[in-house]
Amino acid sequence: MTTLAEIAGSIQRTGVLFCTVVTRSHLKYAWVLRQALRRHHPEEPFCILVLDAPADDSLSESAHFDVPILGLQALASPKITDMTVYYSAYELCGNIKPYLLLHLFERTAARKVVYLDSDLFITGPLWTAIATLDTHDVTAAPHTLSPLPDDGREPSDLTVAANGAYNTGFMGFRRTPAVLDLLRWMAERVHRRGFNAFSQGMFCEQRFFNLGVAFLKDRFRPITLEGYNVGYWNLLERVITQRAGAYFANEQRVAFFHMSGFDPDNRDRLSVYDERYDLTNHPQAAILRVLADDYRGLFADVPFPPHDGYGFNVCNGIRLTPEVRRHFHQTGVLRGVVSLEDALAAARQCTDAGHPDKAARIYAGILQKAPRSIEAIHGYGITAEQLGDRTLARQLFHRLLALTPDHADAAHRLAVLERDGD
Repeated sequence: MTTLAEIAGSIQRTGVLFCTVVTRSHLKYAWVLRQALRRHHPEEPFCILVLDAPADDSLSESAHFDVPILGLQALASPKITDMTVYYSAYELCGNIKPYLLLHLFERTAARKVVYLDSDLFITGPLWTAIATLDTHDVTAAPHTLSPLPDDGREPSDLTVAANGAYNTGFMGFRRTPAVLDLLRWMAERVHRRGFNAFSQGMFCEQRFFNLGVAFLKDRFRPITLEGYNVGYWNLLERVITQRAGAYFANEQRVAFFHMSGFDPDNRDRLSVYDERYDLTNHPQAAILRVLADDYRGLFADVPFPPHDGYGFNVCNGIRLTPEVRRHFHQTGVLRGVVSLEDALAAARQCTDAGHPDKAARIYAGILQKAPRSIEAIHGYGITAEQLGDRTLARQLFHRLLALTPDHADAAHRLAVLERDGD
């Protein structure tokens, strides 16, 4: 396995280090990113952080990479250990970025570190970004350069505002005291407040980056070229063309497309998040199909089999459901808080096994925390009926029909109960 020490010479020579973060299940995206980046930056070094790489370094896929692959143990922080418990894979991939960037500045001689999300399709050189870091401390690219239609569909201006003007799928940093302070501040904030929760004012690291660059004042320089950060959210303002093997957006050479929501196995969609268009009705459908096929073709050459699952879905034998994660975040105690899905499954199993009394207790417990759960009300009503508590059963079916008047089984059972009386 290649190490950071082994690429120290190229880091020193170029002064630049590219990096990305993935889970093991998405390591194929990092491989594709590396292959595309190599076409335009064959000399600049690159490294990958695999969040859930085995602690013993037994990552079989590493044999197919000629770049350093880091695991979380390299970052060695008790804070990160806690984050693996209470953050989802998506949240941790974002929130680990400031920790990784600090690690790379501390452990290498890189003068500039450029972070790239693994779902970027690099189609041109990134020299503008690298040159920007000659004169400014931080760079990034905005989501859009003009307003989006107010038509009730996504993406919308409101969503972009909630996400933040600047997308953290691409960020460049220059080694300065101000940058190190910014990264330390971001790391401190995302340690506890990096959930993907718009209603609580949080959106992982992106929310804090968008605030943090304001602290830098004129040391931050965004790249507003139309060839940077081309994605489904800004295609309405950019006409994509291709000539001589290169892509252009409004006649500017495209450095990278952000393929957020792209599924290599789905040939009819550029992104699962785009509510306006797919590749059957998009105004630029023809060229976007070419783009999608070009990107998809890189996945066909991935030299290792896919890996399913996420290494931090279980801790100490306890499955880390969203409820368990939040409980640990709030209390610091890891215990088997049962999710709604698991509780409903347990109640169904008790009913099927002929134990309506146990099922009734489970349903009653569910309704204390989820009083509008249709399945719990329905199941509780059936078990109450089986246990002979016809009054409770009628109350539950009335309650259910108030929520869903078209529930046929509840209506039938209630009619029978009321016809037969007590």
